[in-house]
This record gives sequence, structure tokens and C-alpha cells, in this order.
Amino acid sequence: MADVRAKNSPAPAPAPASVSVSTSGKWVLLAVLAGSHFLVHFQRLSTGVMGQDLMQSLGIGTMTLGWVAASYFYTYALFQVPCGMLADIWGVRPTLTLFMVVAALGSFAVSYSGSAVWVSLGRAMTGAGLASVFVVSLKALGQRFGRAEFAGVVGLFQTVGHVGAVAASAPLVVMSATLGWRGVYRVLGLLGLVVAFVTWATLGSYASSGAPETLGREAADPATPRKHHGGFLRELAAIFANRDERRWLLLLSGAHFMKLGPVVAFQGLWGSCFLTATYNLSRIQAGSVVMMVAVGYIVGGPLAGYLSDQVMGRRRPIIIGSSLLYAVSWVPLVAGKGCVPGVVLYLTVLAMGLAGGSLGVMTFAVVREVFSRKVTGTANSLVNTVGTLAVSIYQPLMGLILSATQGSGLPAATAYQMAFLPCLLSGVGVLCASVAMRETLGSGPSVMGEATSTGRGTVQAR
Repeated sequence: MADVRAKNSPAPAPAPASVSVSTSGKWVLLAVLAGSHFLVHFQRLSTGVMGQDLMQSLGIGTMTLGWVAASYFYTYALFQVPCGMLADIWGVRPTLTLFMVVAALGSFAVSYSGSAVWVSLGRAMTGAGLASVFVVSLKALGQRFGRAEFAGVVGLFQTVGHVGAVAASAPLVVMSATLGWRGVYRVLGLLGLVVAFVTWATLGSYASSGAPETLGREAADPATPRKHHGGFLRELAAIFANRDERRWLLLLSGAHFMKLGPVVAFQGLWGSCFLTATYNLSRIQAGSVVMMVAVGYIVGGPLAGYLSDQVMGRRRPIIIGSSLLYAVSWVPLVAGKGCVPGVVLYLTVLAMGLAGGSLGVMTFAVVREVFSRKVTGTANSLVNTVGTLAVSIYQPLMGLILSATQGSGLPAATAYQMAFLPCLLSGVGVLCASVAMRETLGSGPSVMGEATSTGRGTVQAR
């Protein structure tokens, strides 16, 4: 009878698996996600680099080209929040794979388009698909890497992305001359499908090798079974219903808005125009100065992560120092009036990139530490969406100021001085926001995403 009872009794529940994985597995994950981020930055700049080819082939003007280019950013911003929510609900693996396939199909649609309307729709699909990469990758990295190494890992992740921005310059010009703009987008479509396949296979391999598949779904706590999500709005309500998380969301989003908008407006549109009009630089010379933003991002992100994780063991000093550097970097551009020496120009723009890269890494490291694990994807997407929307505000705002000042007969140096003034004021705003933040590394939950007695994080913004 004892043997029968033993056979019929249910097997004991397995002990919850550890979230840690082998060192090699974690770095393979980082490599795959970073490759996706490379593709994001490459795609983001591709329309501008091949703009002349698009205008000639489709018979469109600069205004129509502007709308074509903007279609990518509109859907990229629109889908940030849904992608973060889906990562919280579905898991990282299915969300990232699905949206990478959408991005690939968008690239194919662009390559076969015969009008600006269809190119815009294809670019909109691409933007919607690639909107998943950043926020979903942060969630995946947060599940696989510990608190002490997370900021450094995010720095490496962002560095690879900005290498993609560098690749979308001279190398893309050569590629376009060889394959044509349609051939380039076909190659990008194929790369998107390859990345989608590798993402699905790599993230799935953790389950088959015996490691917990927390990238496909959240690991369940046996004491508190995971509830099914009733909809996207529940994730938003969970954040805004908690006072501390709501304060952190407003603080981080505001700082990210005031940092990212001016930087991208300078790097992607007005920087080269400013240098050619005010300093009489050639397009190649102006481009080499503006490229220092990307170089700064490549260096600043990993450096900030290393100093924060391995040397100082703190976030706040890095955040305040980077915010101060960011604010100061706008001073020569506003006060210089076309008289800043060339070396100082290079150093100024490099400082802007260093500060931007550092603040980007620190922002999302703090998000990981102050929000509960179930909503980190949503929180990341909200912060990143605000930053993306900032770009669409600062670029036309600066253009409006330039149009008004130059139309009144003011010299170019004065016009750009006034156009860059909101950027300097935004730098001061970023500095004020950073001072209002408290330390999060070591003062937050002992394990990322573990619930306190209230089920939420305890680190507060002051």
C-alpha cells in the first residue's frame, strides 16, 4: 500500500530555479541584443543618408522627403509603450522576435515601393518594429545581469548602437552607390529576418539548456503566483497608483526629454547647418565635428557604467557630474557667436556626446532599480517614448526660431545663438532634475524587482 501511495502521490514541486545563467550565455544574449540595436541606429539614419537618391528616384522634393523620414520616428515613438507592456505580459522572446519580423517586412516594402506614400508606410512599419528593441532589451538584460554590472552592460549595449550610427555614414554611402537604395533596404530586410531568427533561437536555448526561461515569461514566485494581465492599461495604472514610482517616472522622463531632444536635434539636423553657416566649414568638416556626438556616446556610456558599477558603487555622482557637463557643453554654442576655436568646437561637441551617453546609461539603470520587475518594460518604454517625442518638438522649435530671426535680418551667428538658447535652458533643467534624485544603487531593493511588503520598490525621489 505504501508503494501504491508513493506511485500515486504527486511529485514534489521543483525548487524555483536561480535567475543566474552561465557567463557565456549572458554575453551571447548581450551580443544578440546589441546587434539588434546596431540595426536600429543604422535604419534611423538611412533615409537621410540616401535622401538625394530617394528624391531623384521617386520624383519628390525636400518637404515630402521630410515627411517620409518622419514616418519612421512617429511609429517608433507610438509603439514604445505597447512594446514595453507586451514584454511585461508576453515576455521578451516572443515580443522582440515578432516586432523584428515586422521591421524586416517594412524594409522589404520600402525596397519595392514606387511612390512616397508606400515608402512612408514601409518606413512606418520599420519604425514600429524597431521600437521594441531598446525597451525589450533592457528588460532582458535586467533579468540576466545583476545590479552591480547592469549599468556597464547597458553602456556596451548602447555603444554598439552608436557604432551603427557611425556605419550609417560613409559606409552606407558606398553601399548605396554599389547596390542602390532599393538594394540597401533589401539587405536590411534580410538582416532583420536573420536577427529575428537568431533572437528566437538564442533566447529559447536557455530553456533547453536547463536555465530558467524568464525571458519568455516572468519567473513565478511560489508564494505569490503571477496574476494574468487584464490589459495594457493595468501596467500604466500600476505605476501611477504608486506615489514613489510616479514621482520617479516624471523625474526621469523630464530629464530624458530635456537631454535627448536637444542632442538629437543638433546631431541629426541643425549642427551641420550651424557650423557651415556660422563658421564657414565645408560639409565634410562640419560632419566631422558633429560626428563627435556619436564618439562621445560610444565612450561615455561604457565609461559611466564602469565607474558607477565597479569604481564608485554609486549612481548619483555620475548623474550630477554628467548633467553639469551637458549643461556646460551648450555654453560655447550659445555664447560663442562664431568665434569659438576649432579645437574647442570639437571638445564641446564631444562633451555633449559624453554627457548624453552617460546620462542615457544612468537613466535606464535607475529605472531598473526603482520600478518593480513586472512593470520595468512599461517604465522603460514610457521614459524612452518621452525622449523620442522630444526630438519631434525640439527640431521644429529650433527651426521656427531660426526662421523668425533670420527673416528679420539678424546674422546667422545671432540666429543660432537664439535657437540654441532653449537647449542651454534644458541643460540647466537636466541638472536640476539630477540634483533632485537620490542614490539608488545600494539604497533600493536588495534584489532587482523583488517586492517589499507593499509589493513595490522603496527608493524615493526627493
